[in-house]
Amino acid sequence: MYNPCYLVRSRHAIFYFRYPVPDHHGSRISVSLSTRCPKEALRLAKMLEYFAIMFTNDPKTQGLTHAEVKERLRRHFLEKLEEAKRHIDKGGALSDYDAEGLRIERDDAIDALRCIKGDVPDEQFYEEGAFQAGYSFDDDAVRSVAEKCGISTNKDSAEFKMLYGQYGYALIEYFKAVLEYNGNANKFDFNESVSEASAPKPQRVSQEELRLSNVIDNYIKEIGGAEDSRNFRDRRDSLDYLKEACGESCLITDVDYAMARKIKAMLADTPKNRNKLPKTRKLALQEQIEAGAKYNLDKLSKVSINKYLGYVSALFRWAKQNKYVPDNPFEGMKTAESKGRVARQNFDKDEIAVILKGLSQMNTQSALGKTRYWGAMLLVYTGARLNEIASLTVDDVIKDKNTGIYHISITDDGESKKVKTRAAKRLVPIHSALIDAGFLDYVKDARGVVKKMSQKGELMPRLLYALTYNDEQWGRKIGRWFNKDFLVDLGLKSEKKTLHSLRHSFITYLNAAGVENATIQSLVGHEPDTVTTQVYTHYGEGHLPIFKKAIEKLPY
Repeated sequence: MYNPCYLVRSRHAIFYFRYPVPDHHGSRISVSLSTRCPKEALRLAKMLEYFAIMFTNDPKTQGLTHAEVKERLRRHFLEKLEEAKRHIDKGGALSDYDAEGLRIERDDAIDALRCIKGDVPDEQFYEEGAFQAGYSFDDDAVRSVAEKCGISTNKDSAEFKMLYGQYGYALIEYFKAVLEYNGNANKFDFNESVSEASAPKPQRVSQEELRLSNVIDNYIKEIGGAEDSRNFRDRRDSLDYLKEACGESCLITDVDYAMARKIKAMLADTPKNRNKLPKTRKLALQEQIEAGAKYNLDKLSKVSINKYLGYVSALFRWAKQNKYVPDNPFEGMKTAESKGRVARQNFDKDEIAVILKGLSQMNTQSALGKTRYWGAMLLVYTGARLNEIASLTVDDVIKDKNTGIYHISITDDGESKKVKTRAAKRLVPIHSALIDAGFLDYVKDARGVVKKMSQKGELMPRLLYALTYNDEQWGRKIGRWFNKDFLVDLGLKSEKKTLHSLRHSFITYLNAAGVENATIQSLVGHEPDTVTTQVYTHYGEGHLPIFKKAIEKLPY
C-alpha cells in the first residue's frame, strides 16, 4: 500500500497525520488518526491533506505583521513576569545571589542587543553594562519562544527576523520588571490607614488569562472526559461555535447578556451540518449563516440550539465559580422546543415476544446472520445502546472469578471504542436467556474467528465479527437491517418504535418489576439523578449479584 510521507505510525502502531507548515521550519500539524488500520489511516490522511493544503494556502495564514509579532512577544514575557511575581509573593524576595544572577543576565542581554543593533539603547532606561563585543542571543531560546508564540522558526522568514529584532528589548524589559518587583518585596508602606491596609487587594488577572479561548481550554482540561466520546465532541463543538461567534481576541468578560442574546439568535439562523455541506463548509460562521439564508438550507433544530446553549451555560457557570466573571449571561437561556417532536415508545410484552420469535427463526449459518441475531438478542436483554454492543470485543465477555457471573464490560478502553458519558462505562450481567440460547458457545467460536481475522492486520474485529467500522461507529449494519427490514417484516415498524425502543422497553419493565432506580441507571449507563448517588455510589464487580438479580426480572 502507498504510504505518503505525512502518514506515520507510532511505537504503539497508531497512525498519525503529520503535515509540515510552510515557512515554519520544524513546525507541523500533528493529528492522531486513532486507528491501526493502514487503509483507514490512508483514507483519513488524504482527507486531512486536502484541508491542510487549503489552510496553508489561505492568505490569512501566510504571515504575521510586525505589530502582531510584537504583541505575541509581549504576551509571552507578560506571562513569565506574572509567574516570577507569584514566585516572589509565595517565597519572599530573591536571595542576593539569585538577584545578582538576574542583573548579569540583564547586562548580557544589553550587550547582545548592542552587538546586533550597532548602537546603544537609551541610557536613561537601561543601566550601563560592561560592553563585550560578539554577544548574541541564544538561538535555541529565541526559537523556543517562537514556537510557543506560533511564529515561524525559519531564520530566513520575515516573522522570525521581526521576532529576533524585538526579542532583546522585551527580554531586558522583563528583567527590569522582575528586579523592580523583587526590590519592593521587603518594603512596607505605612502611609495608608489601617482599614485600607487590611482591605483585600484585587487579584491580578491578565488579559491573556481572561481570553475566551484560554478559559475554554482550562475548563475542558479540568472537567476531563474521553476525547472521542460523543458528549465531549458535542461540548467542544458548542464551545468552538462560541469562540467563532465572539472572535479570536474576545475576553470572557466581554460576553454580556446582549452578546448572549445575539449568539442565541445566530444559532437560530445557523445551517445544519454547516461544516459538512459543500456550500458552507469552507466559510466563516457569518458567511455560513448568509449562505444558509441565500440557499434556503435547513437550520439547526431547537433541540440542537438548546444543546449548544446548555454547554455554553455550563462553561460560564464554571467561570463564575472560578471568579473569571461575576454572572452567567446564558443561565436559563433556551428556545422553546416544538411540541410536535416525536418521542420514542417502548415495545409492549406481546411485541417483544414477536421480536424474539422472529429472531429464533432466523438463519444463523452465515457470519452476517450470527451477527444480526446475537446483536439483536444482546440489545433485548441488556438495554445497551447499539454502538456499545456493536463495539464489544471478545475480551469484553468476562466471567467474574469470585461470583462466577458472566457479564459484558462496556468501556472506551481499546481501539475505536466510545461511550456517550462517564456513566456509560459499566458492567452488565448476561441474562440467563442468552446463555440458554448458546451465547457462550458463540463467544468461544468467535474467539477463533477473530484471531484469524486479526492476523490480516486490519482494524481489530469485534465480538460481532461481521461488522465493519463506518462513520466512527460499528453498528450501522445491525441498525439498518433491524429498522428497515426486520421490524417491517414483523409489522412492528412505526415512527415511534425503532431499534432504540428496545432500550426503552428494558428500562420500563425493570422499573415495573420494582428494581431500584439507581440500579437501572447503572445497568443502562445513565447519569445518576442525585448528588448523593453521583458522589458516594461506586459500582463494580462486587455489585454483580445485585445486577444479575435485577436483570433476571425482565418479563421476557
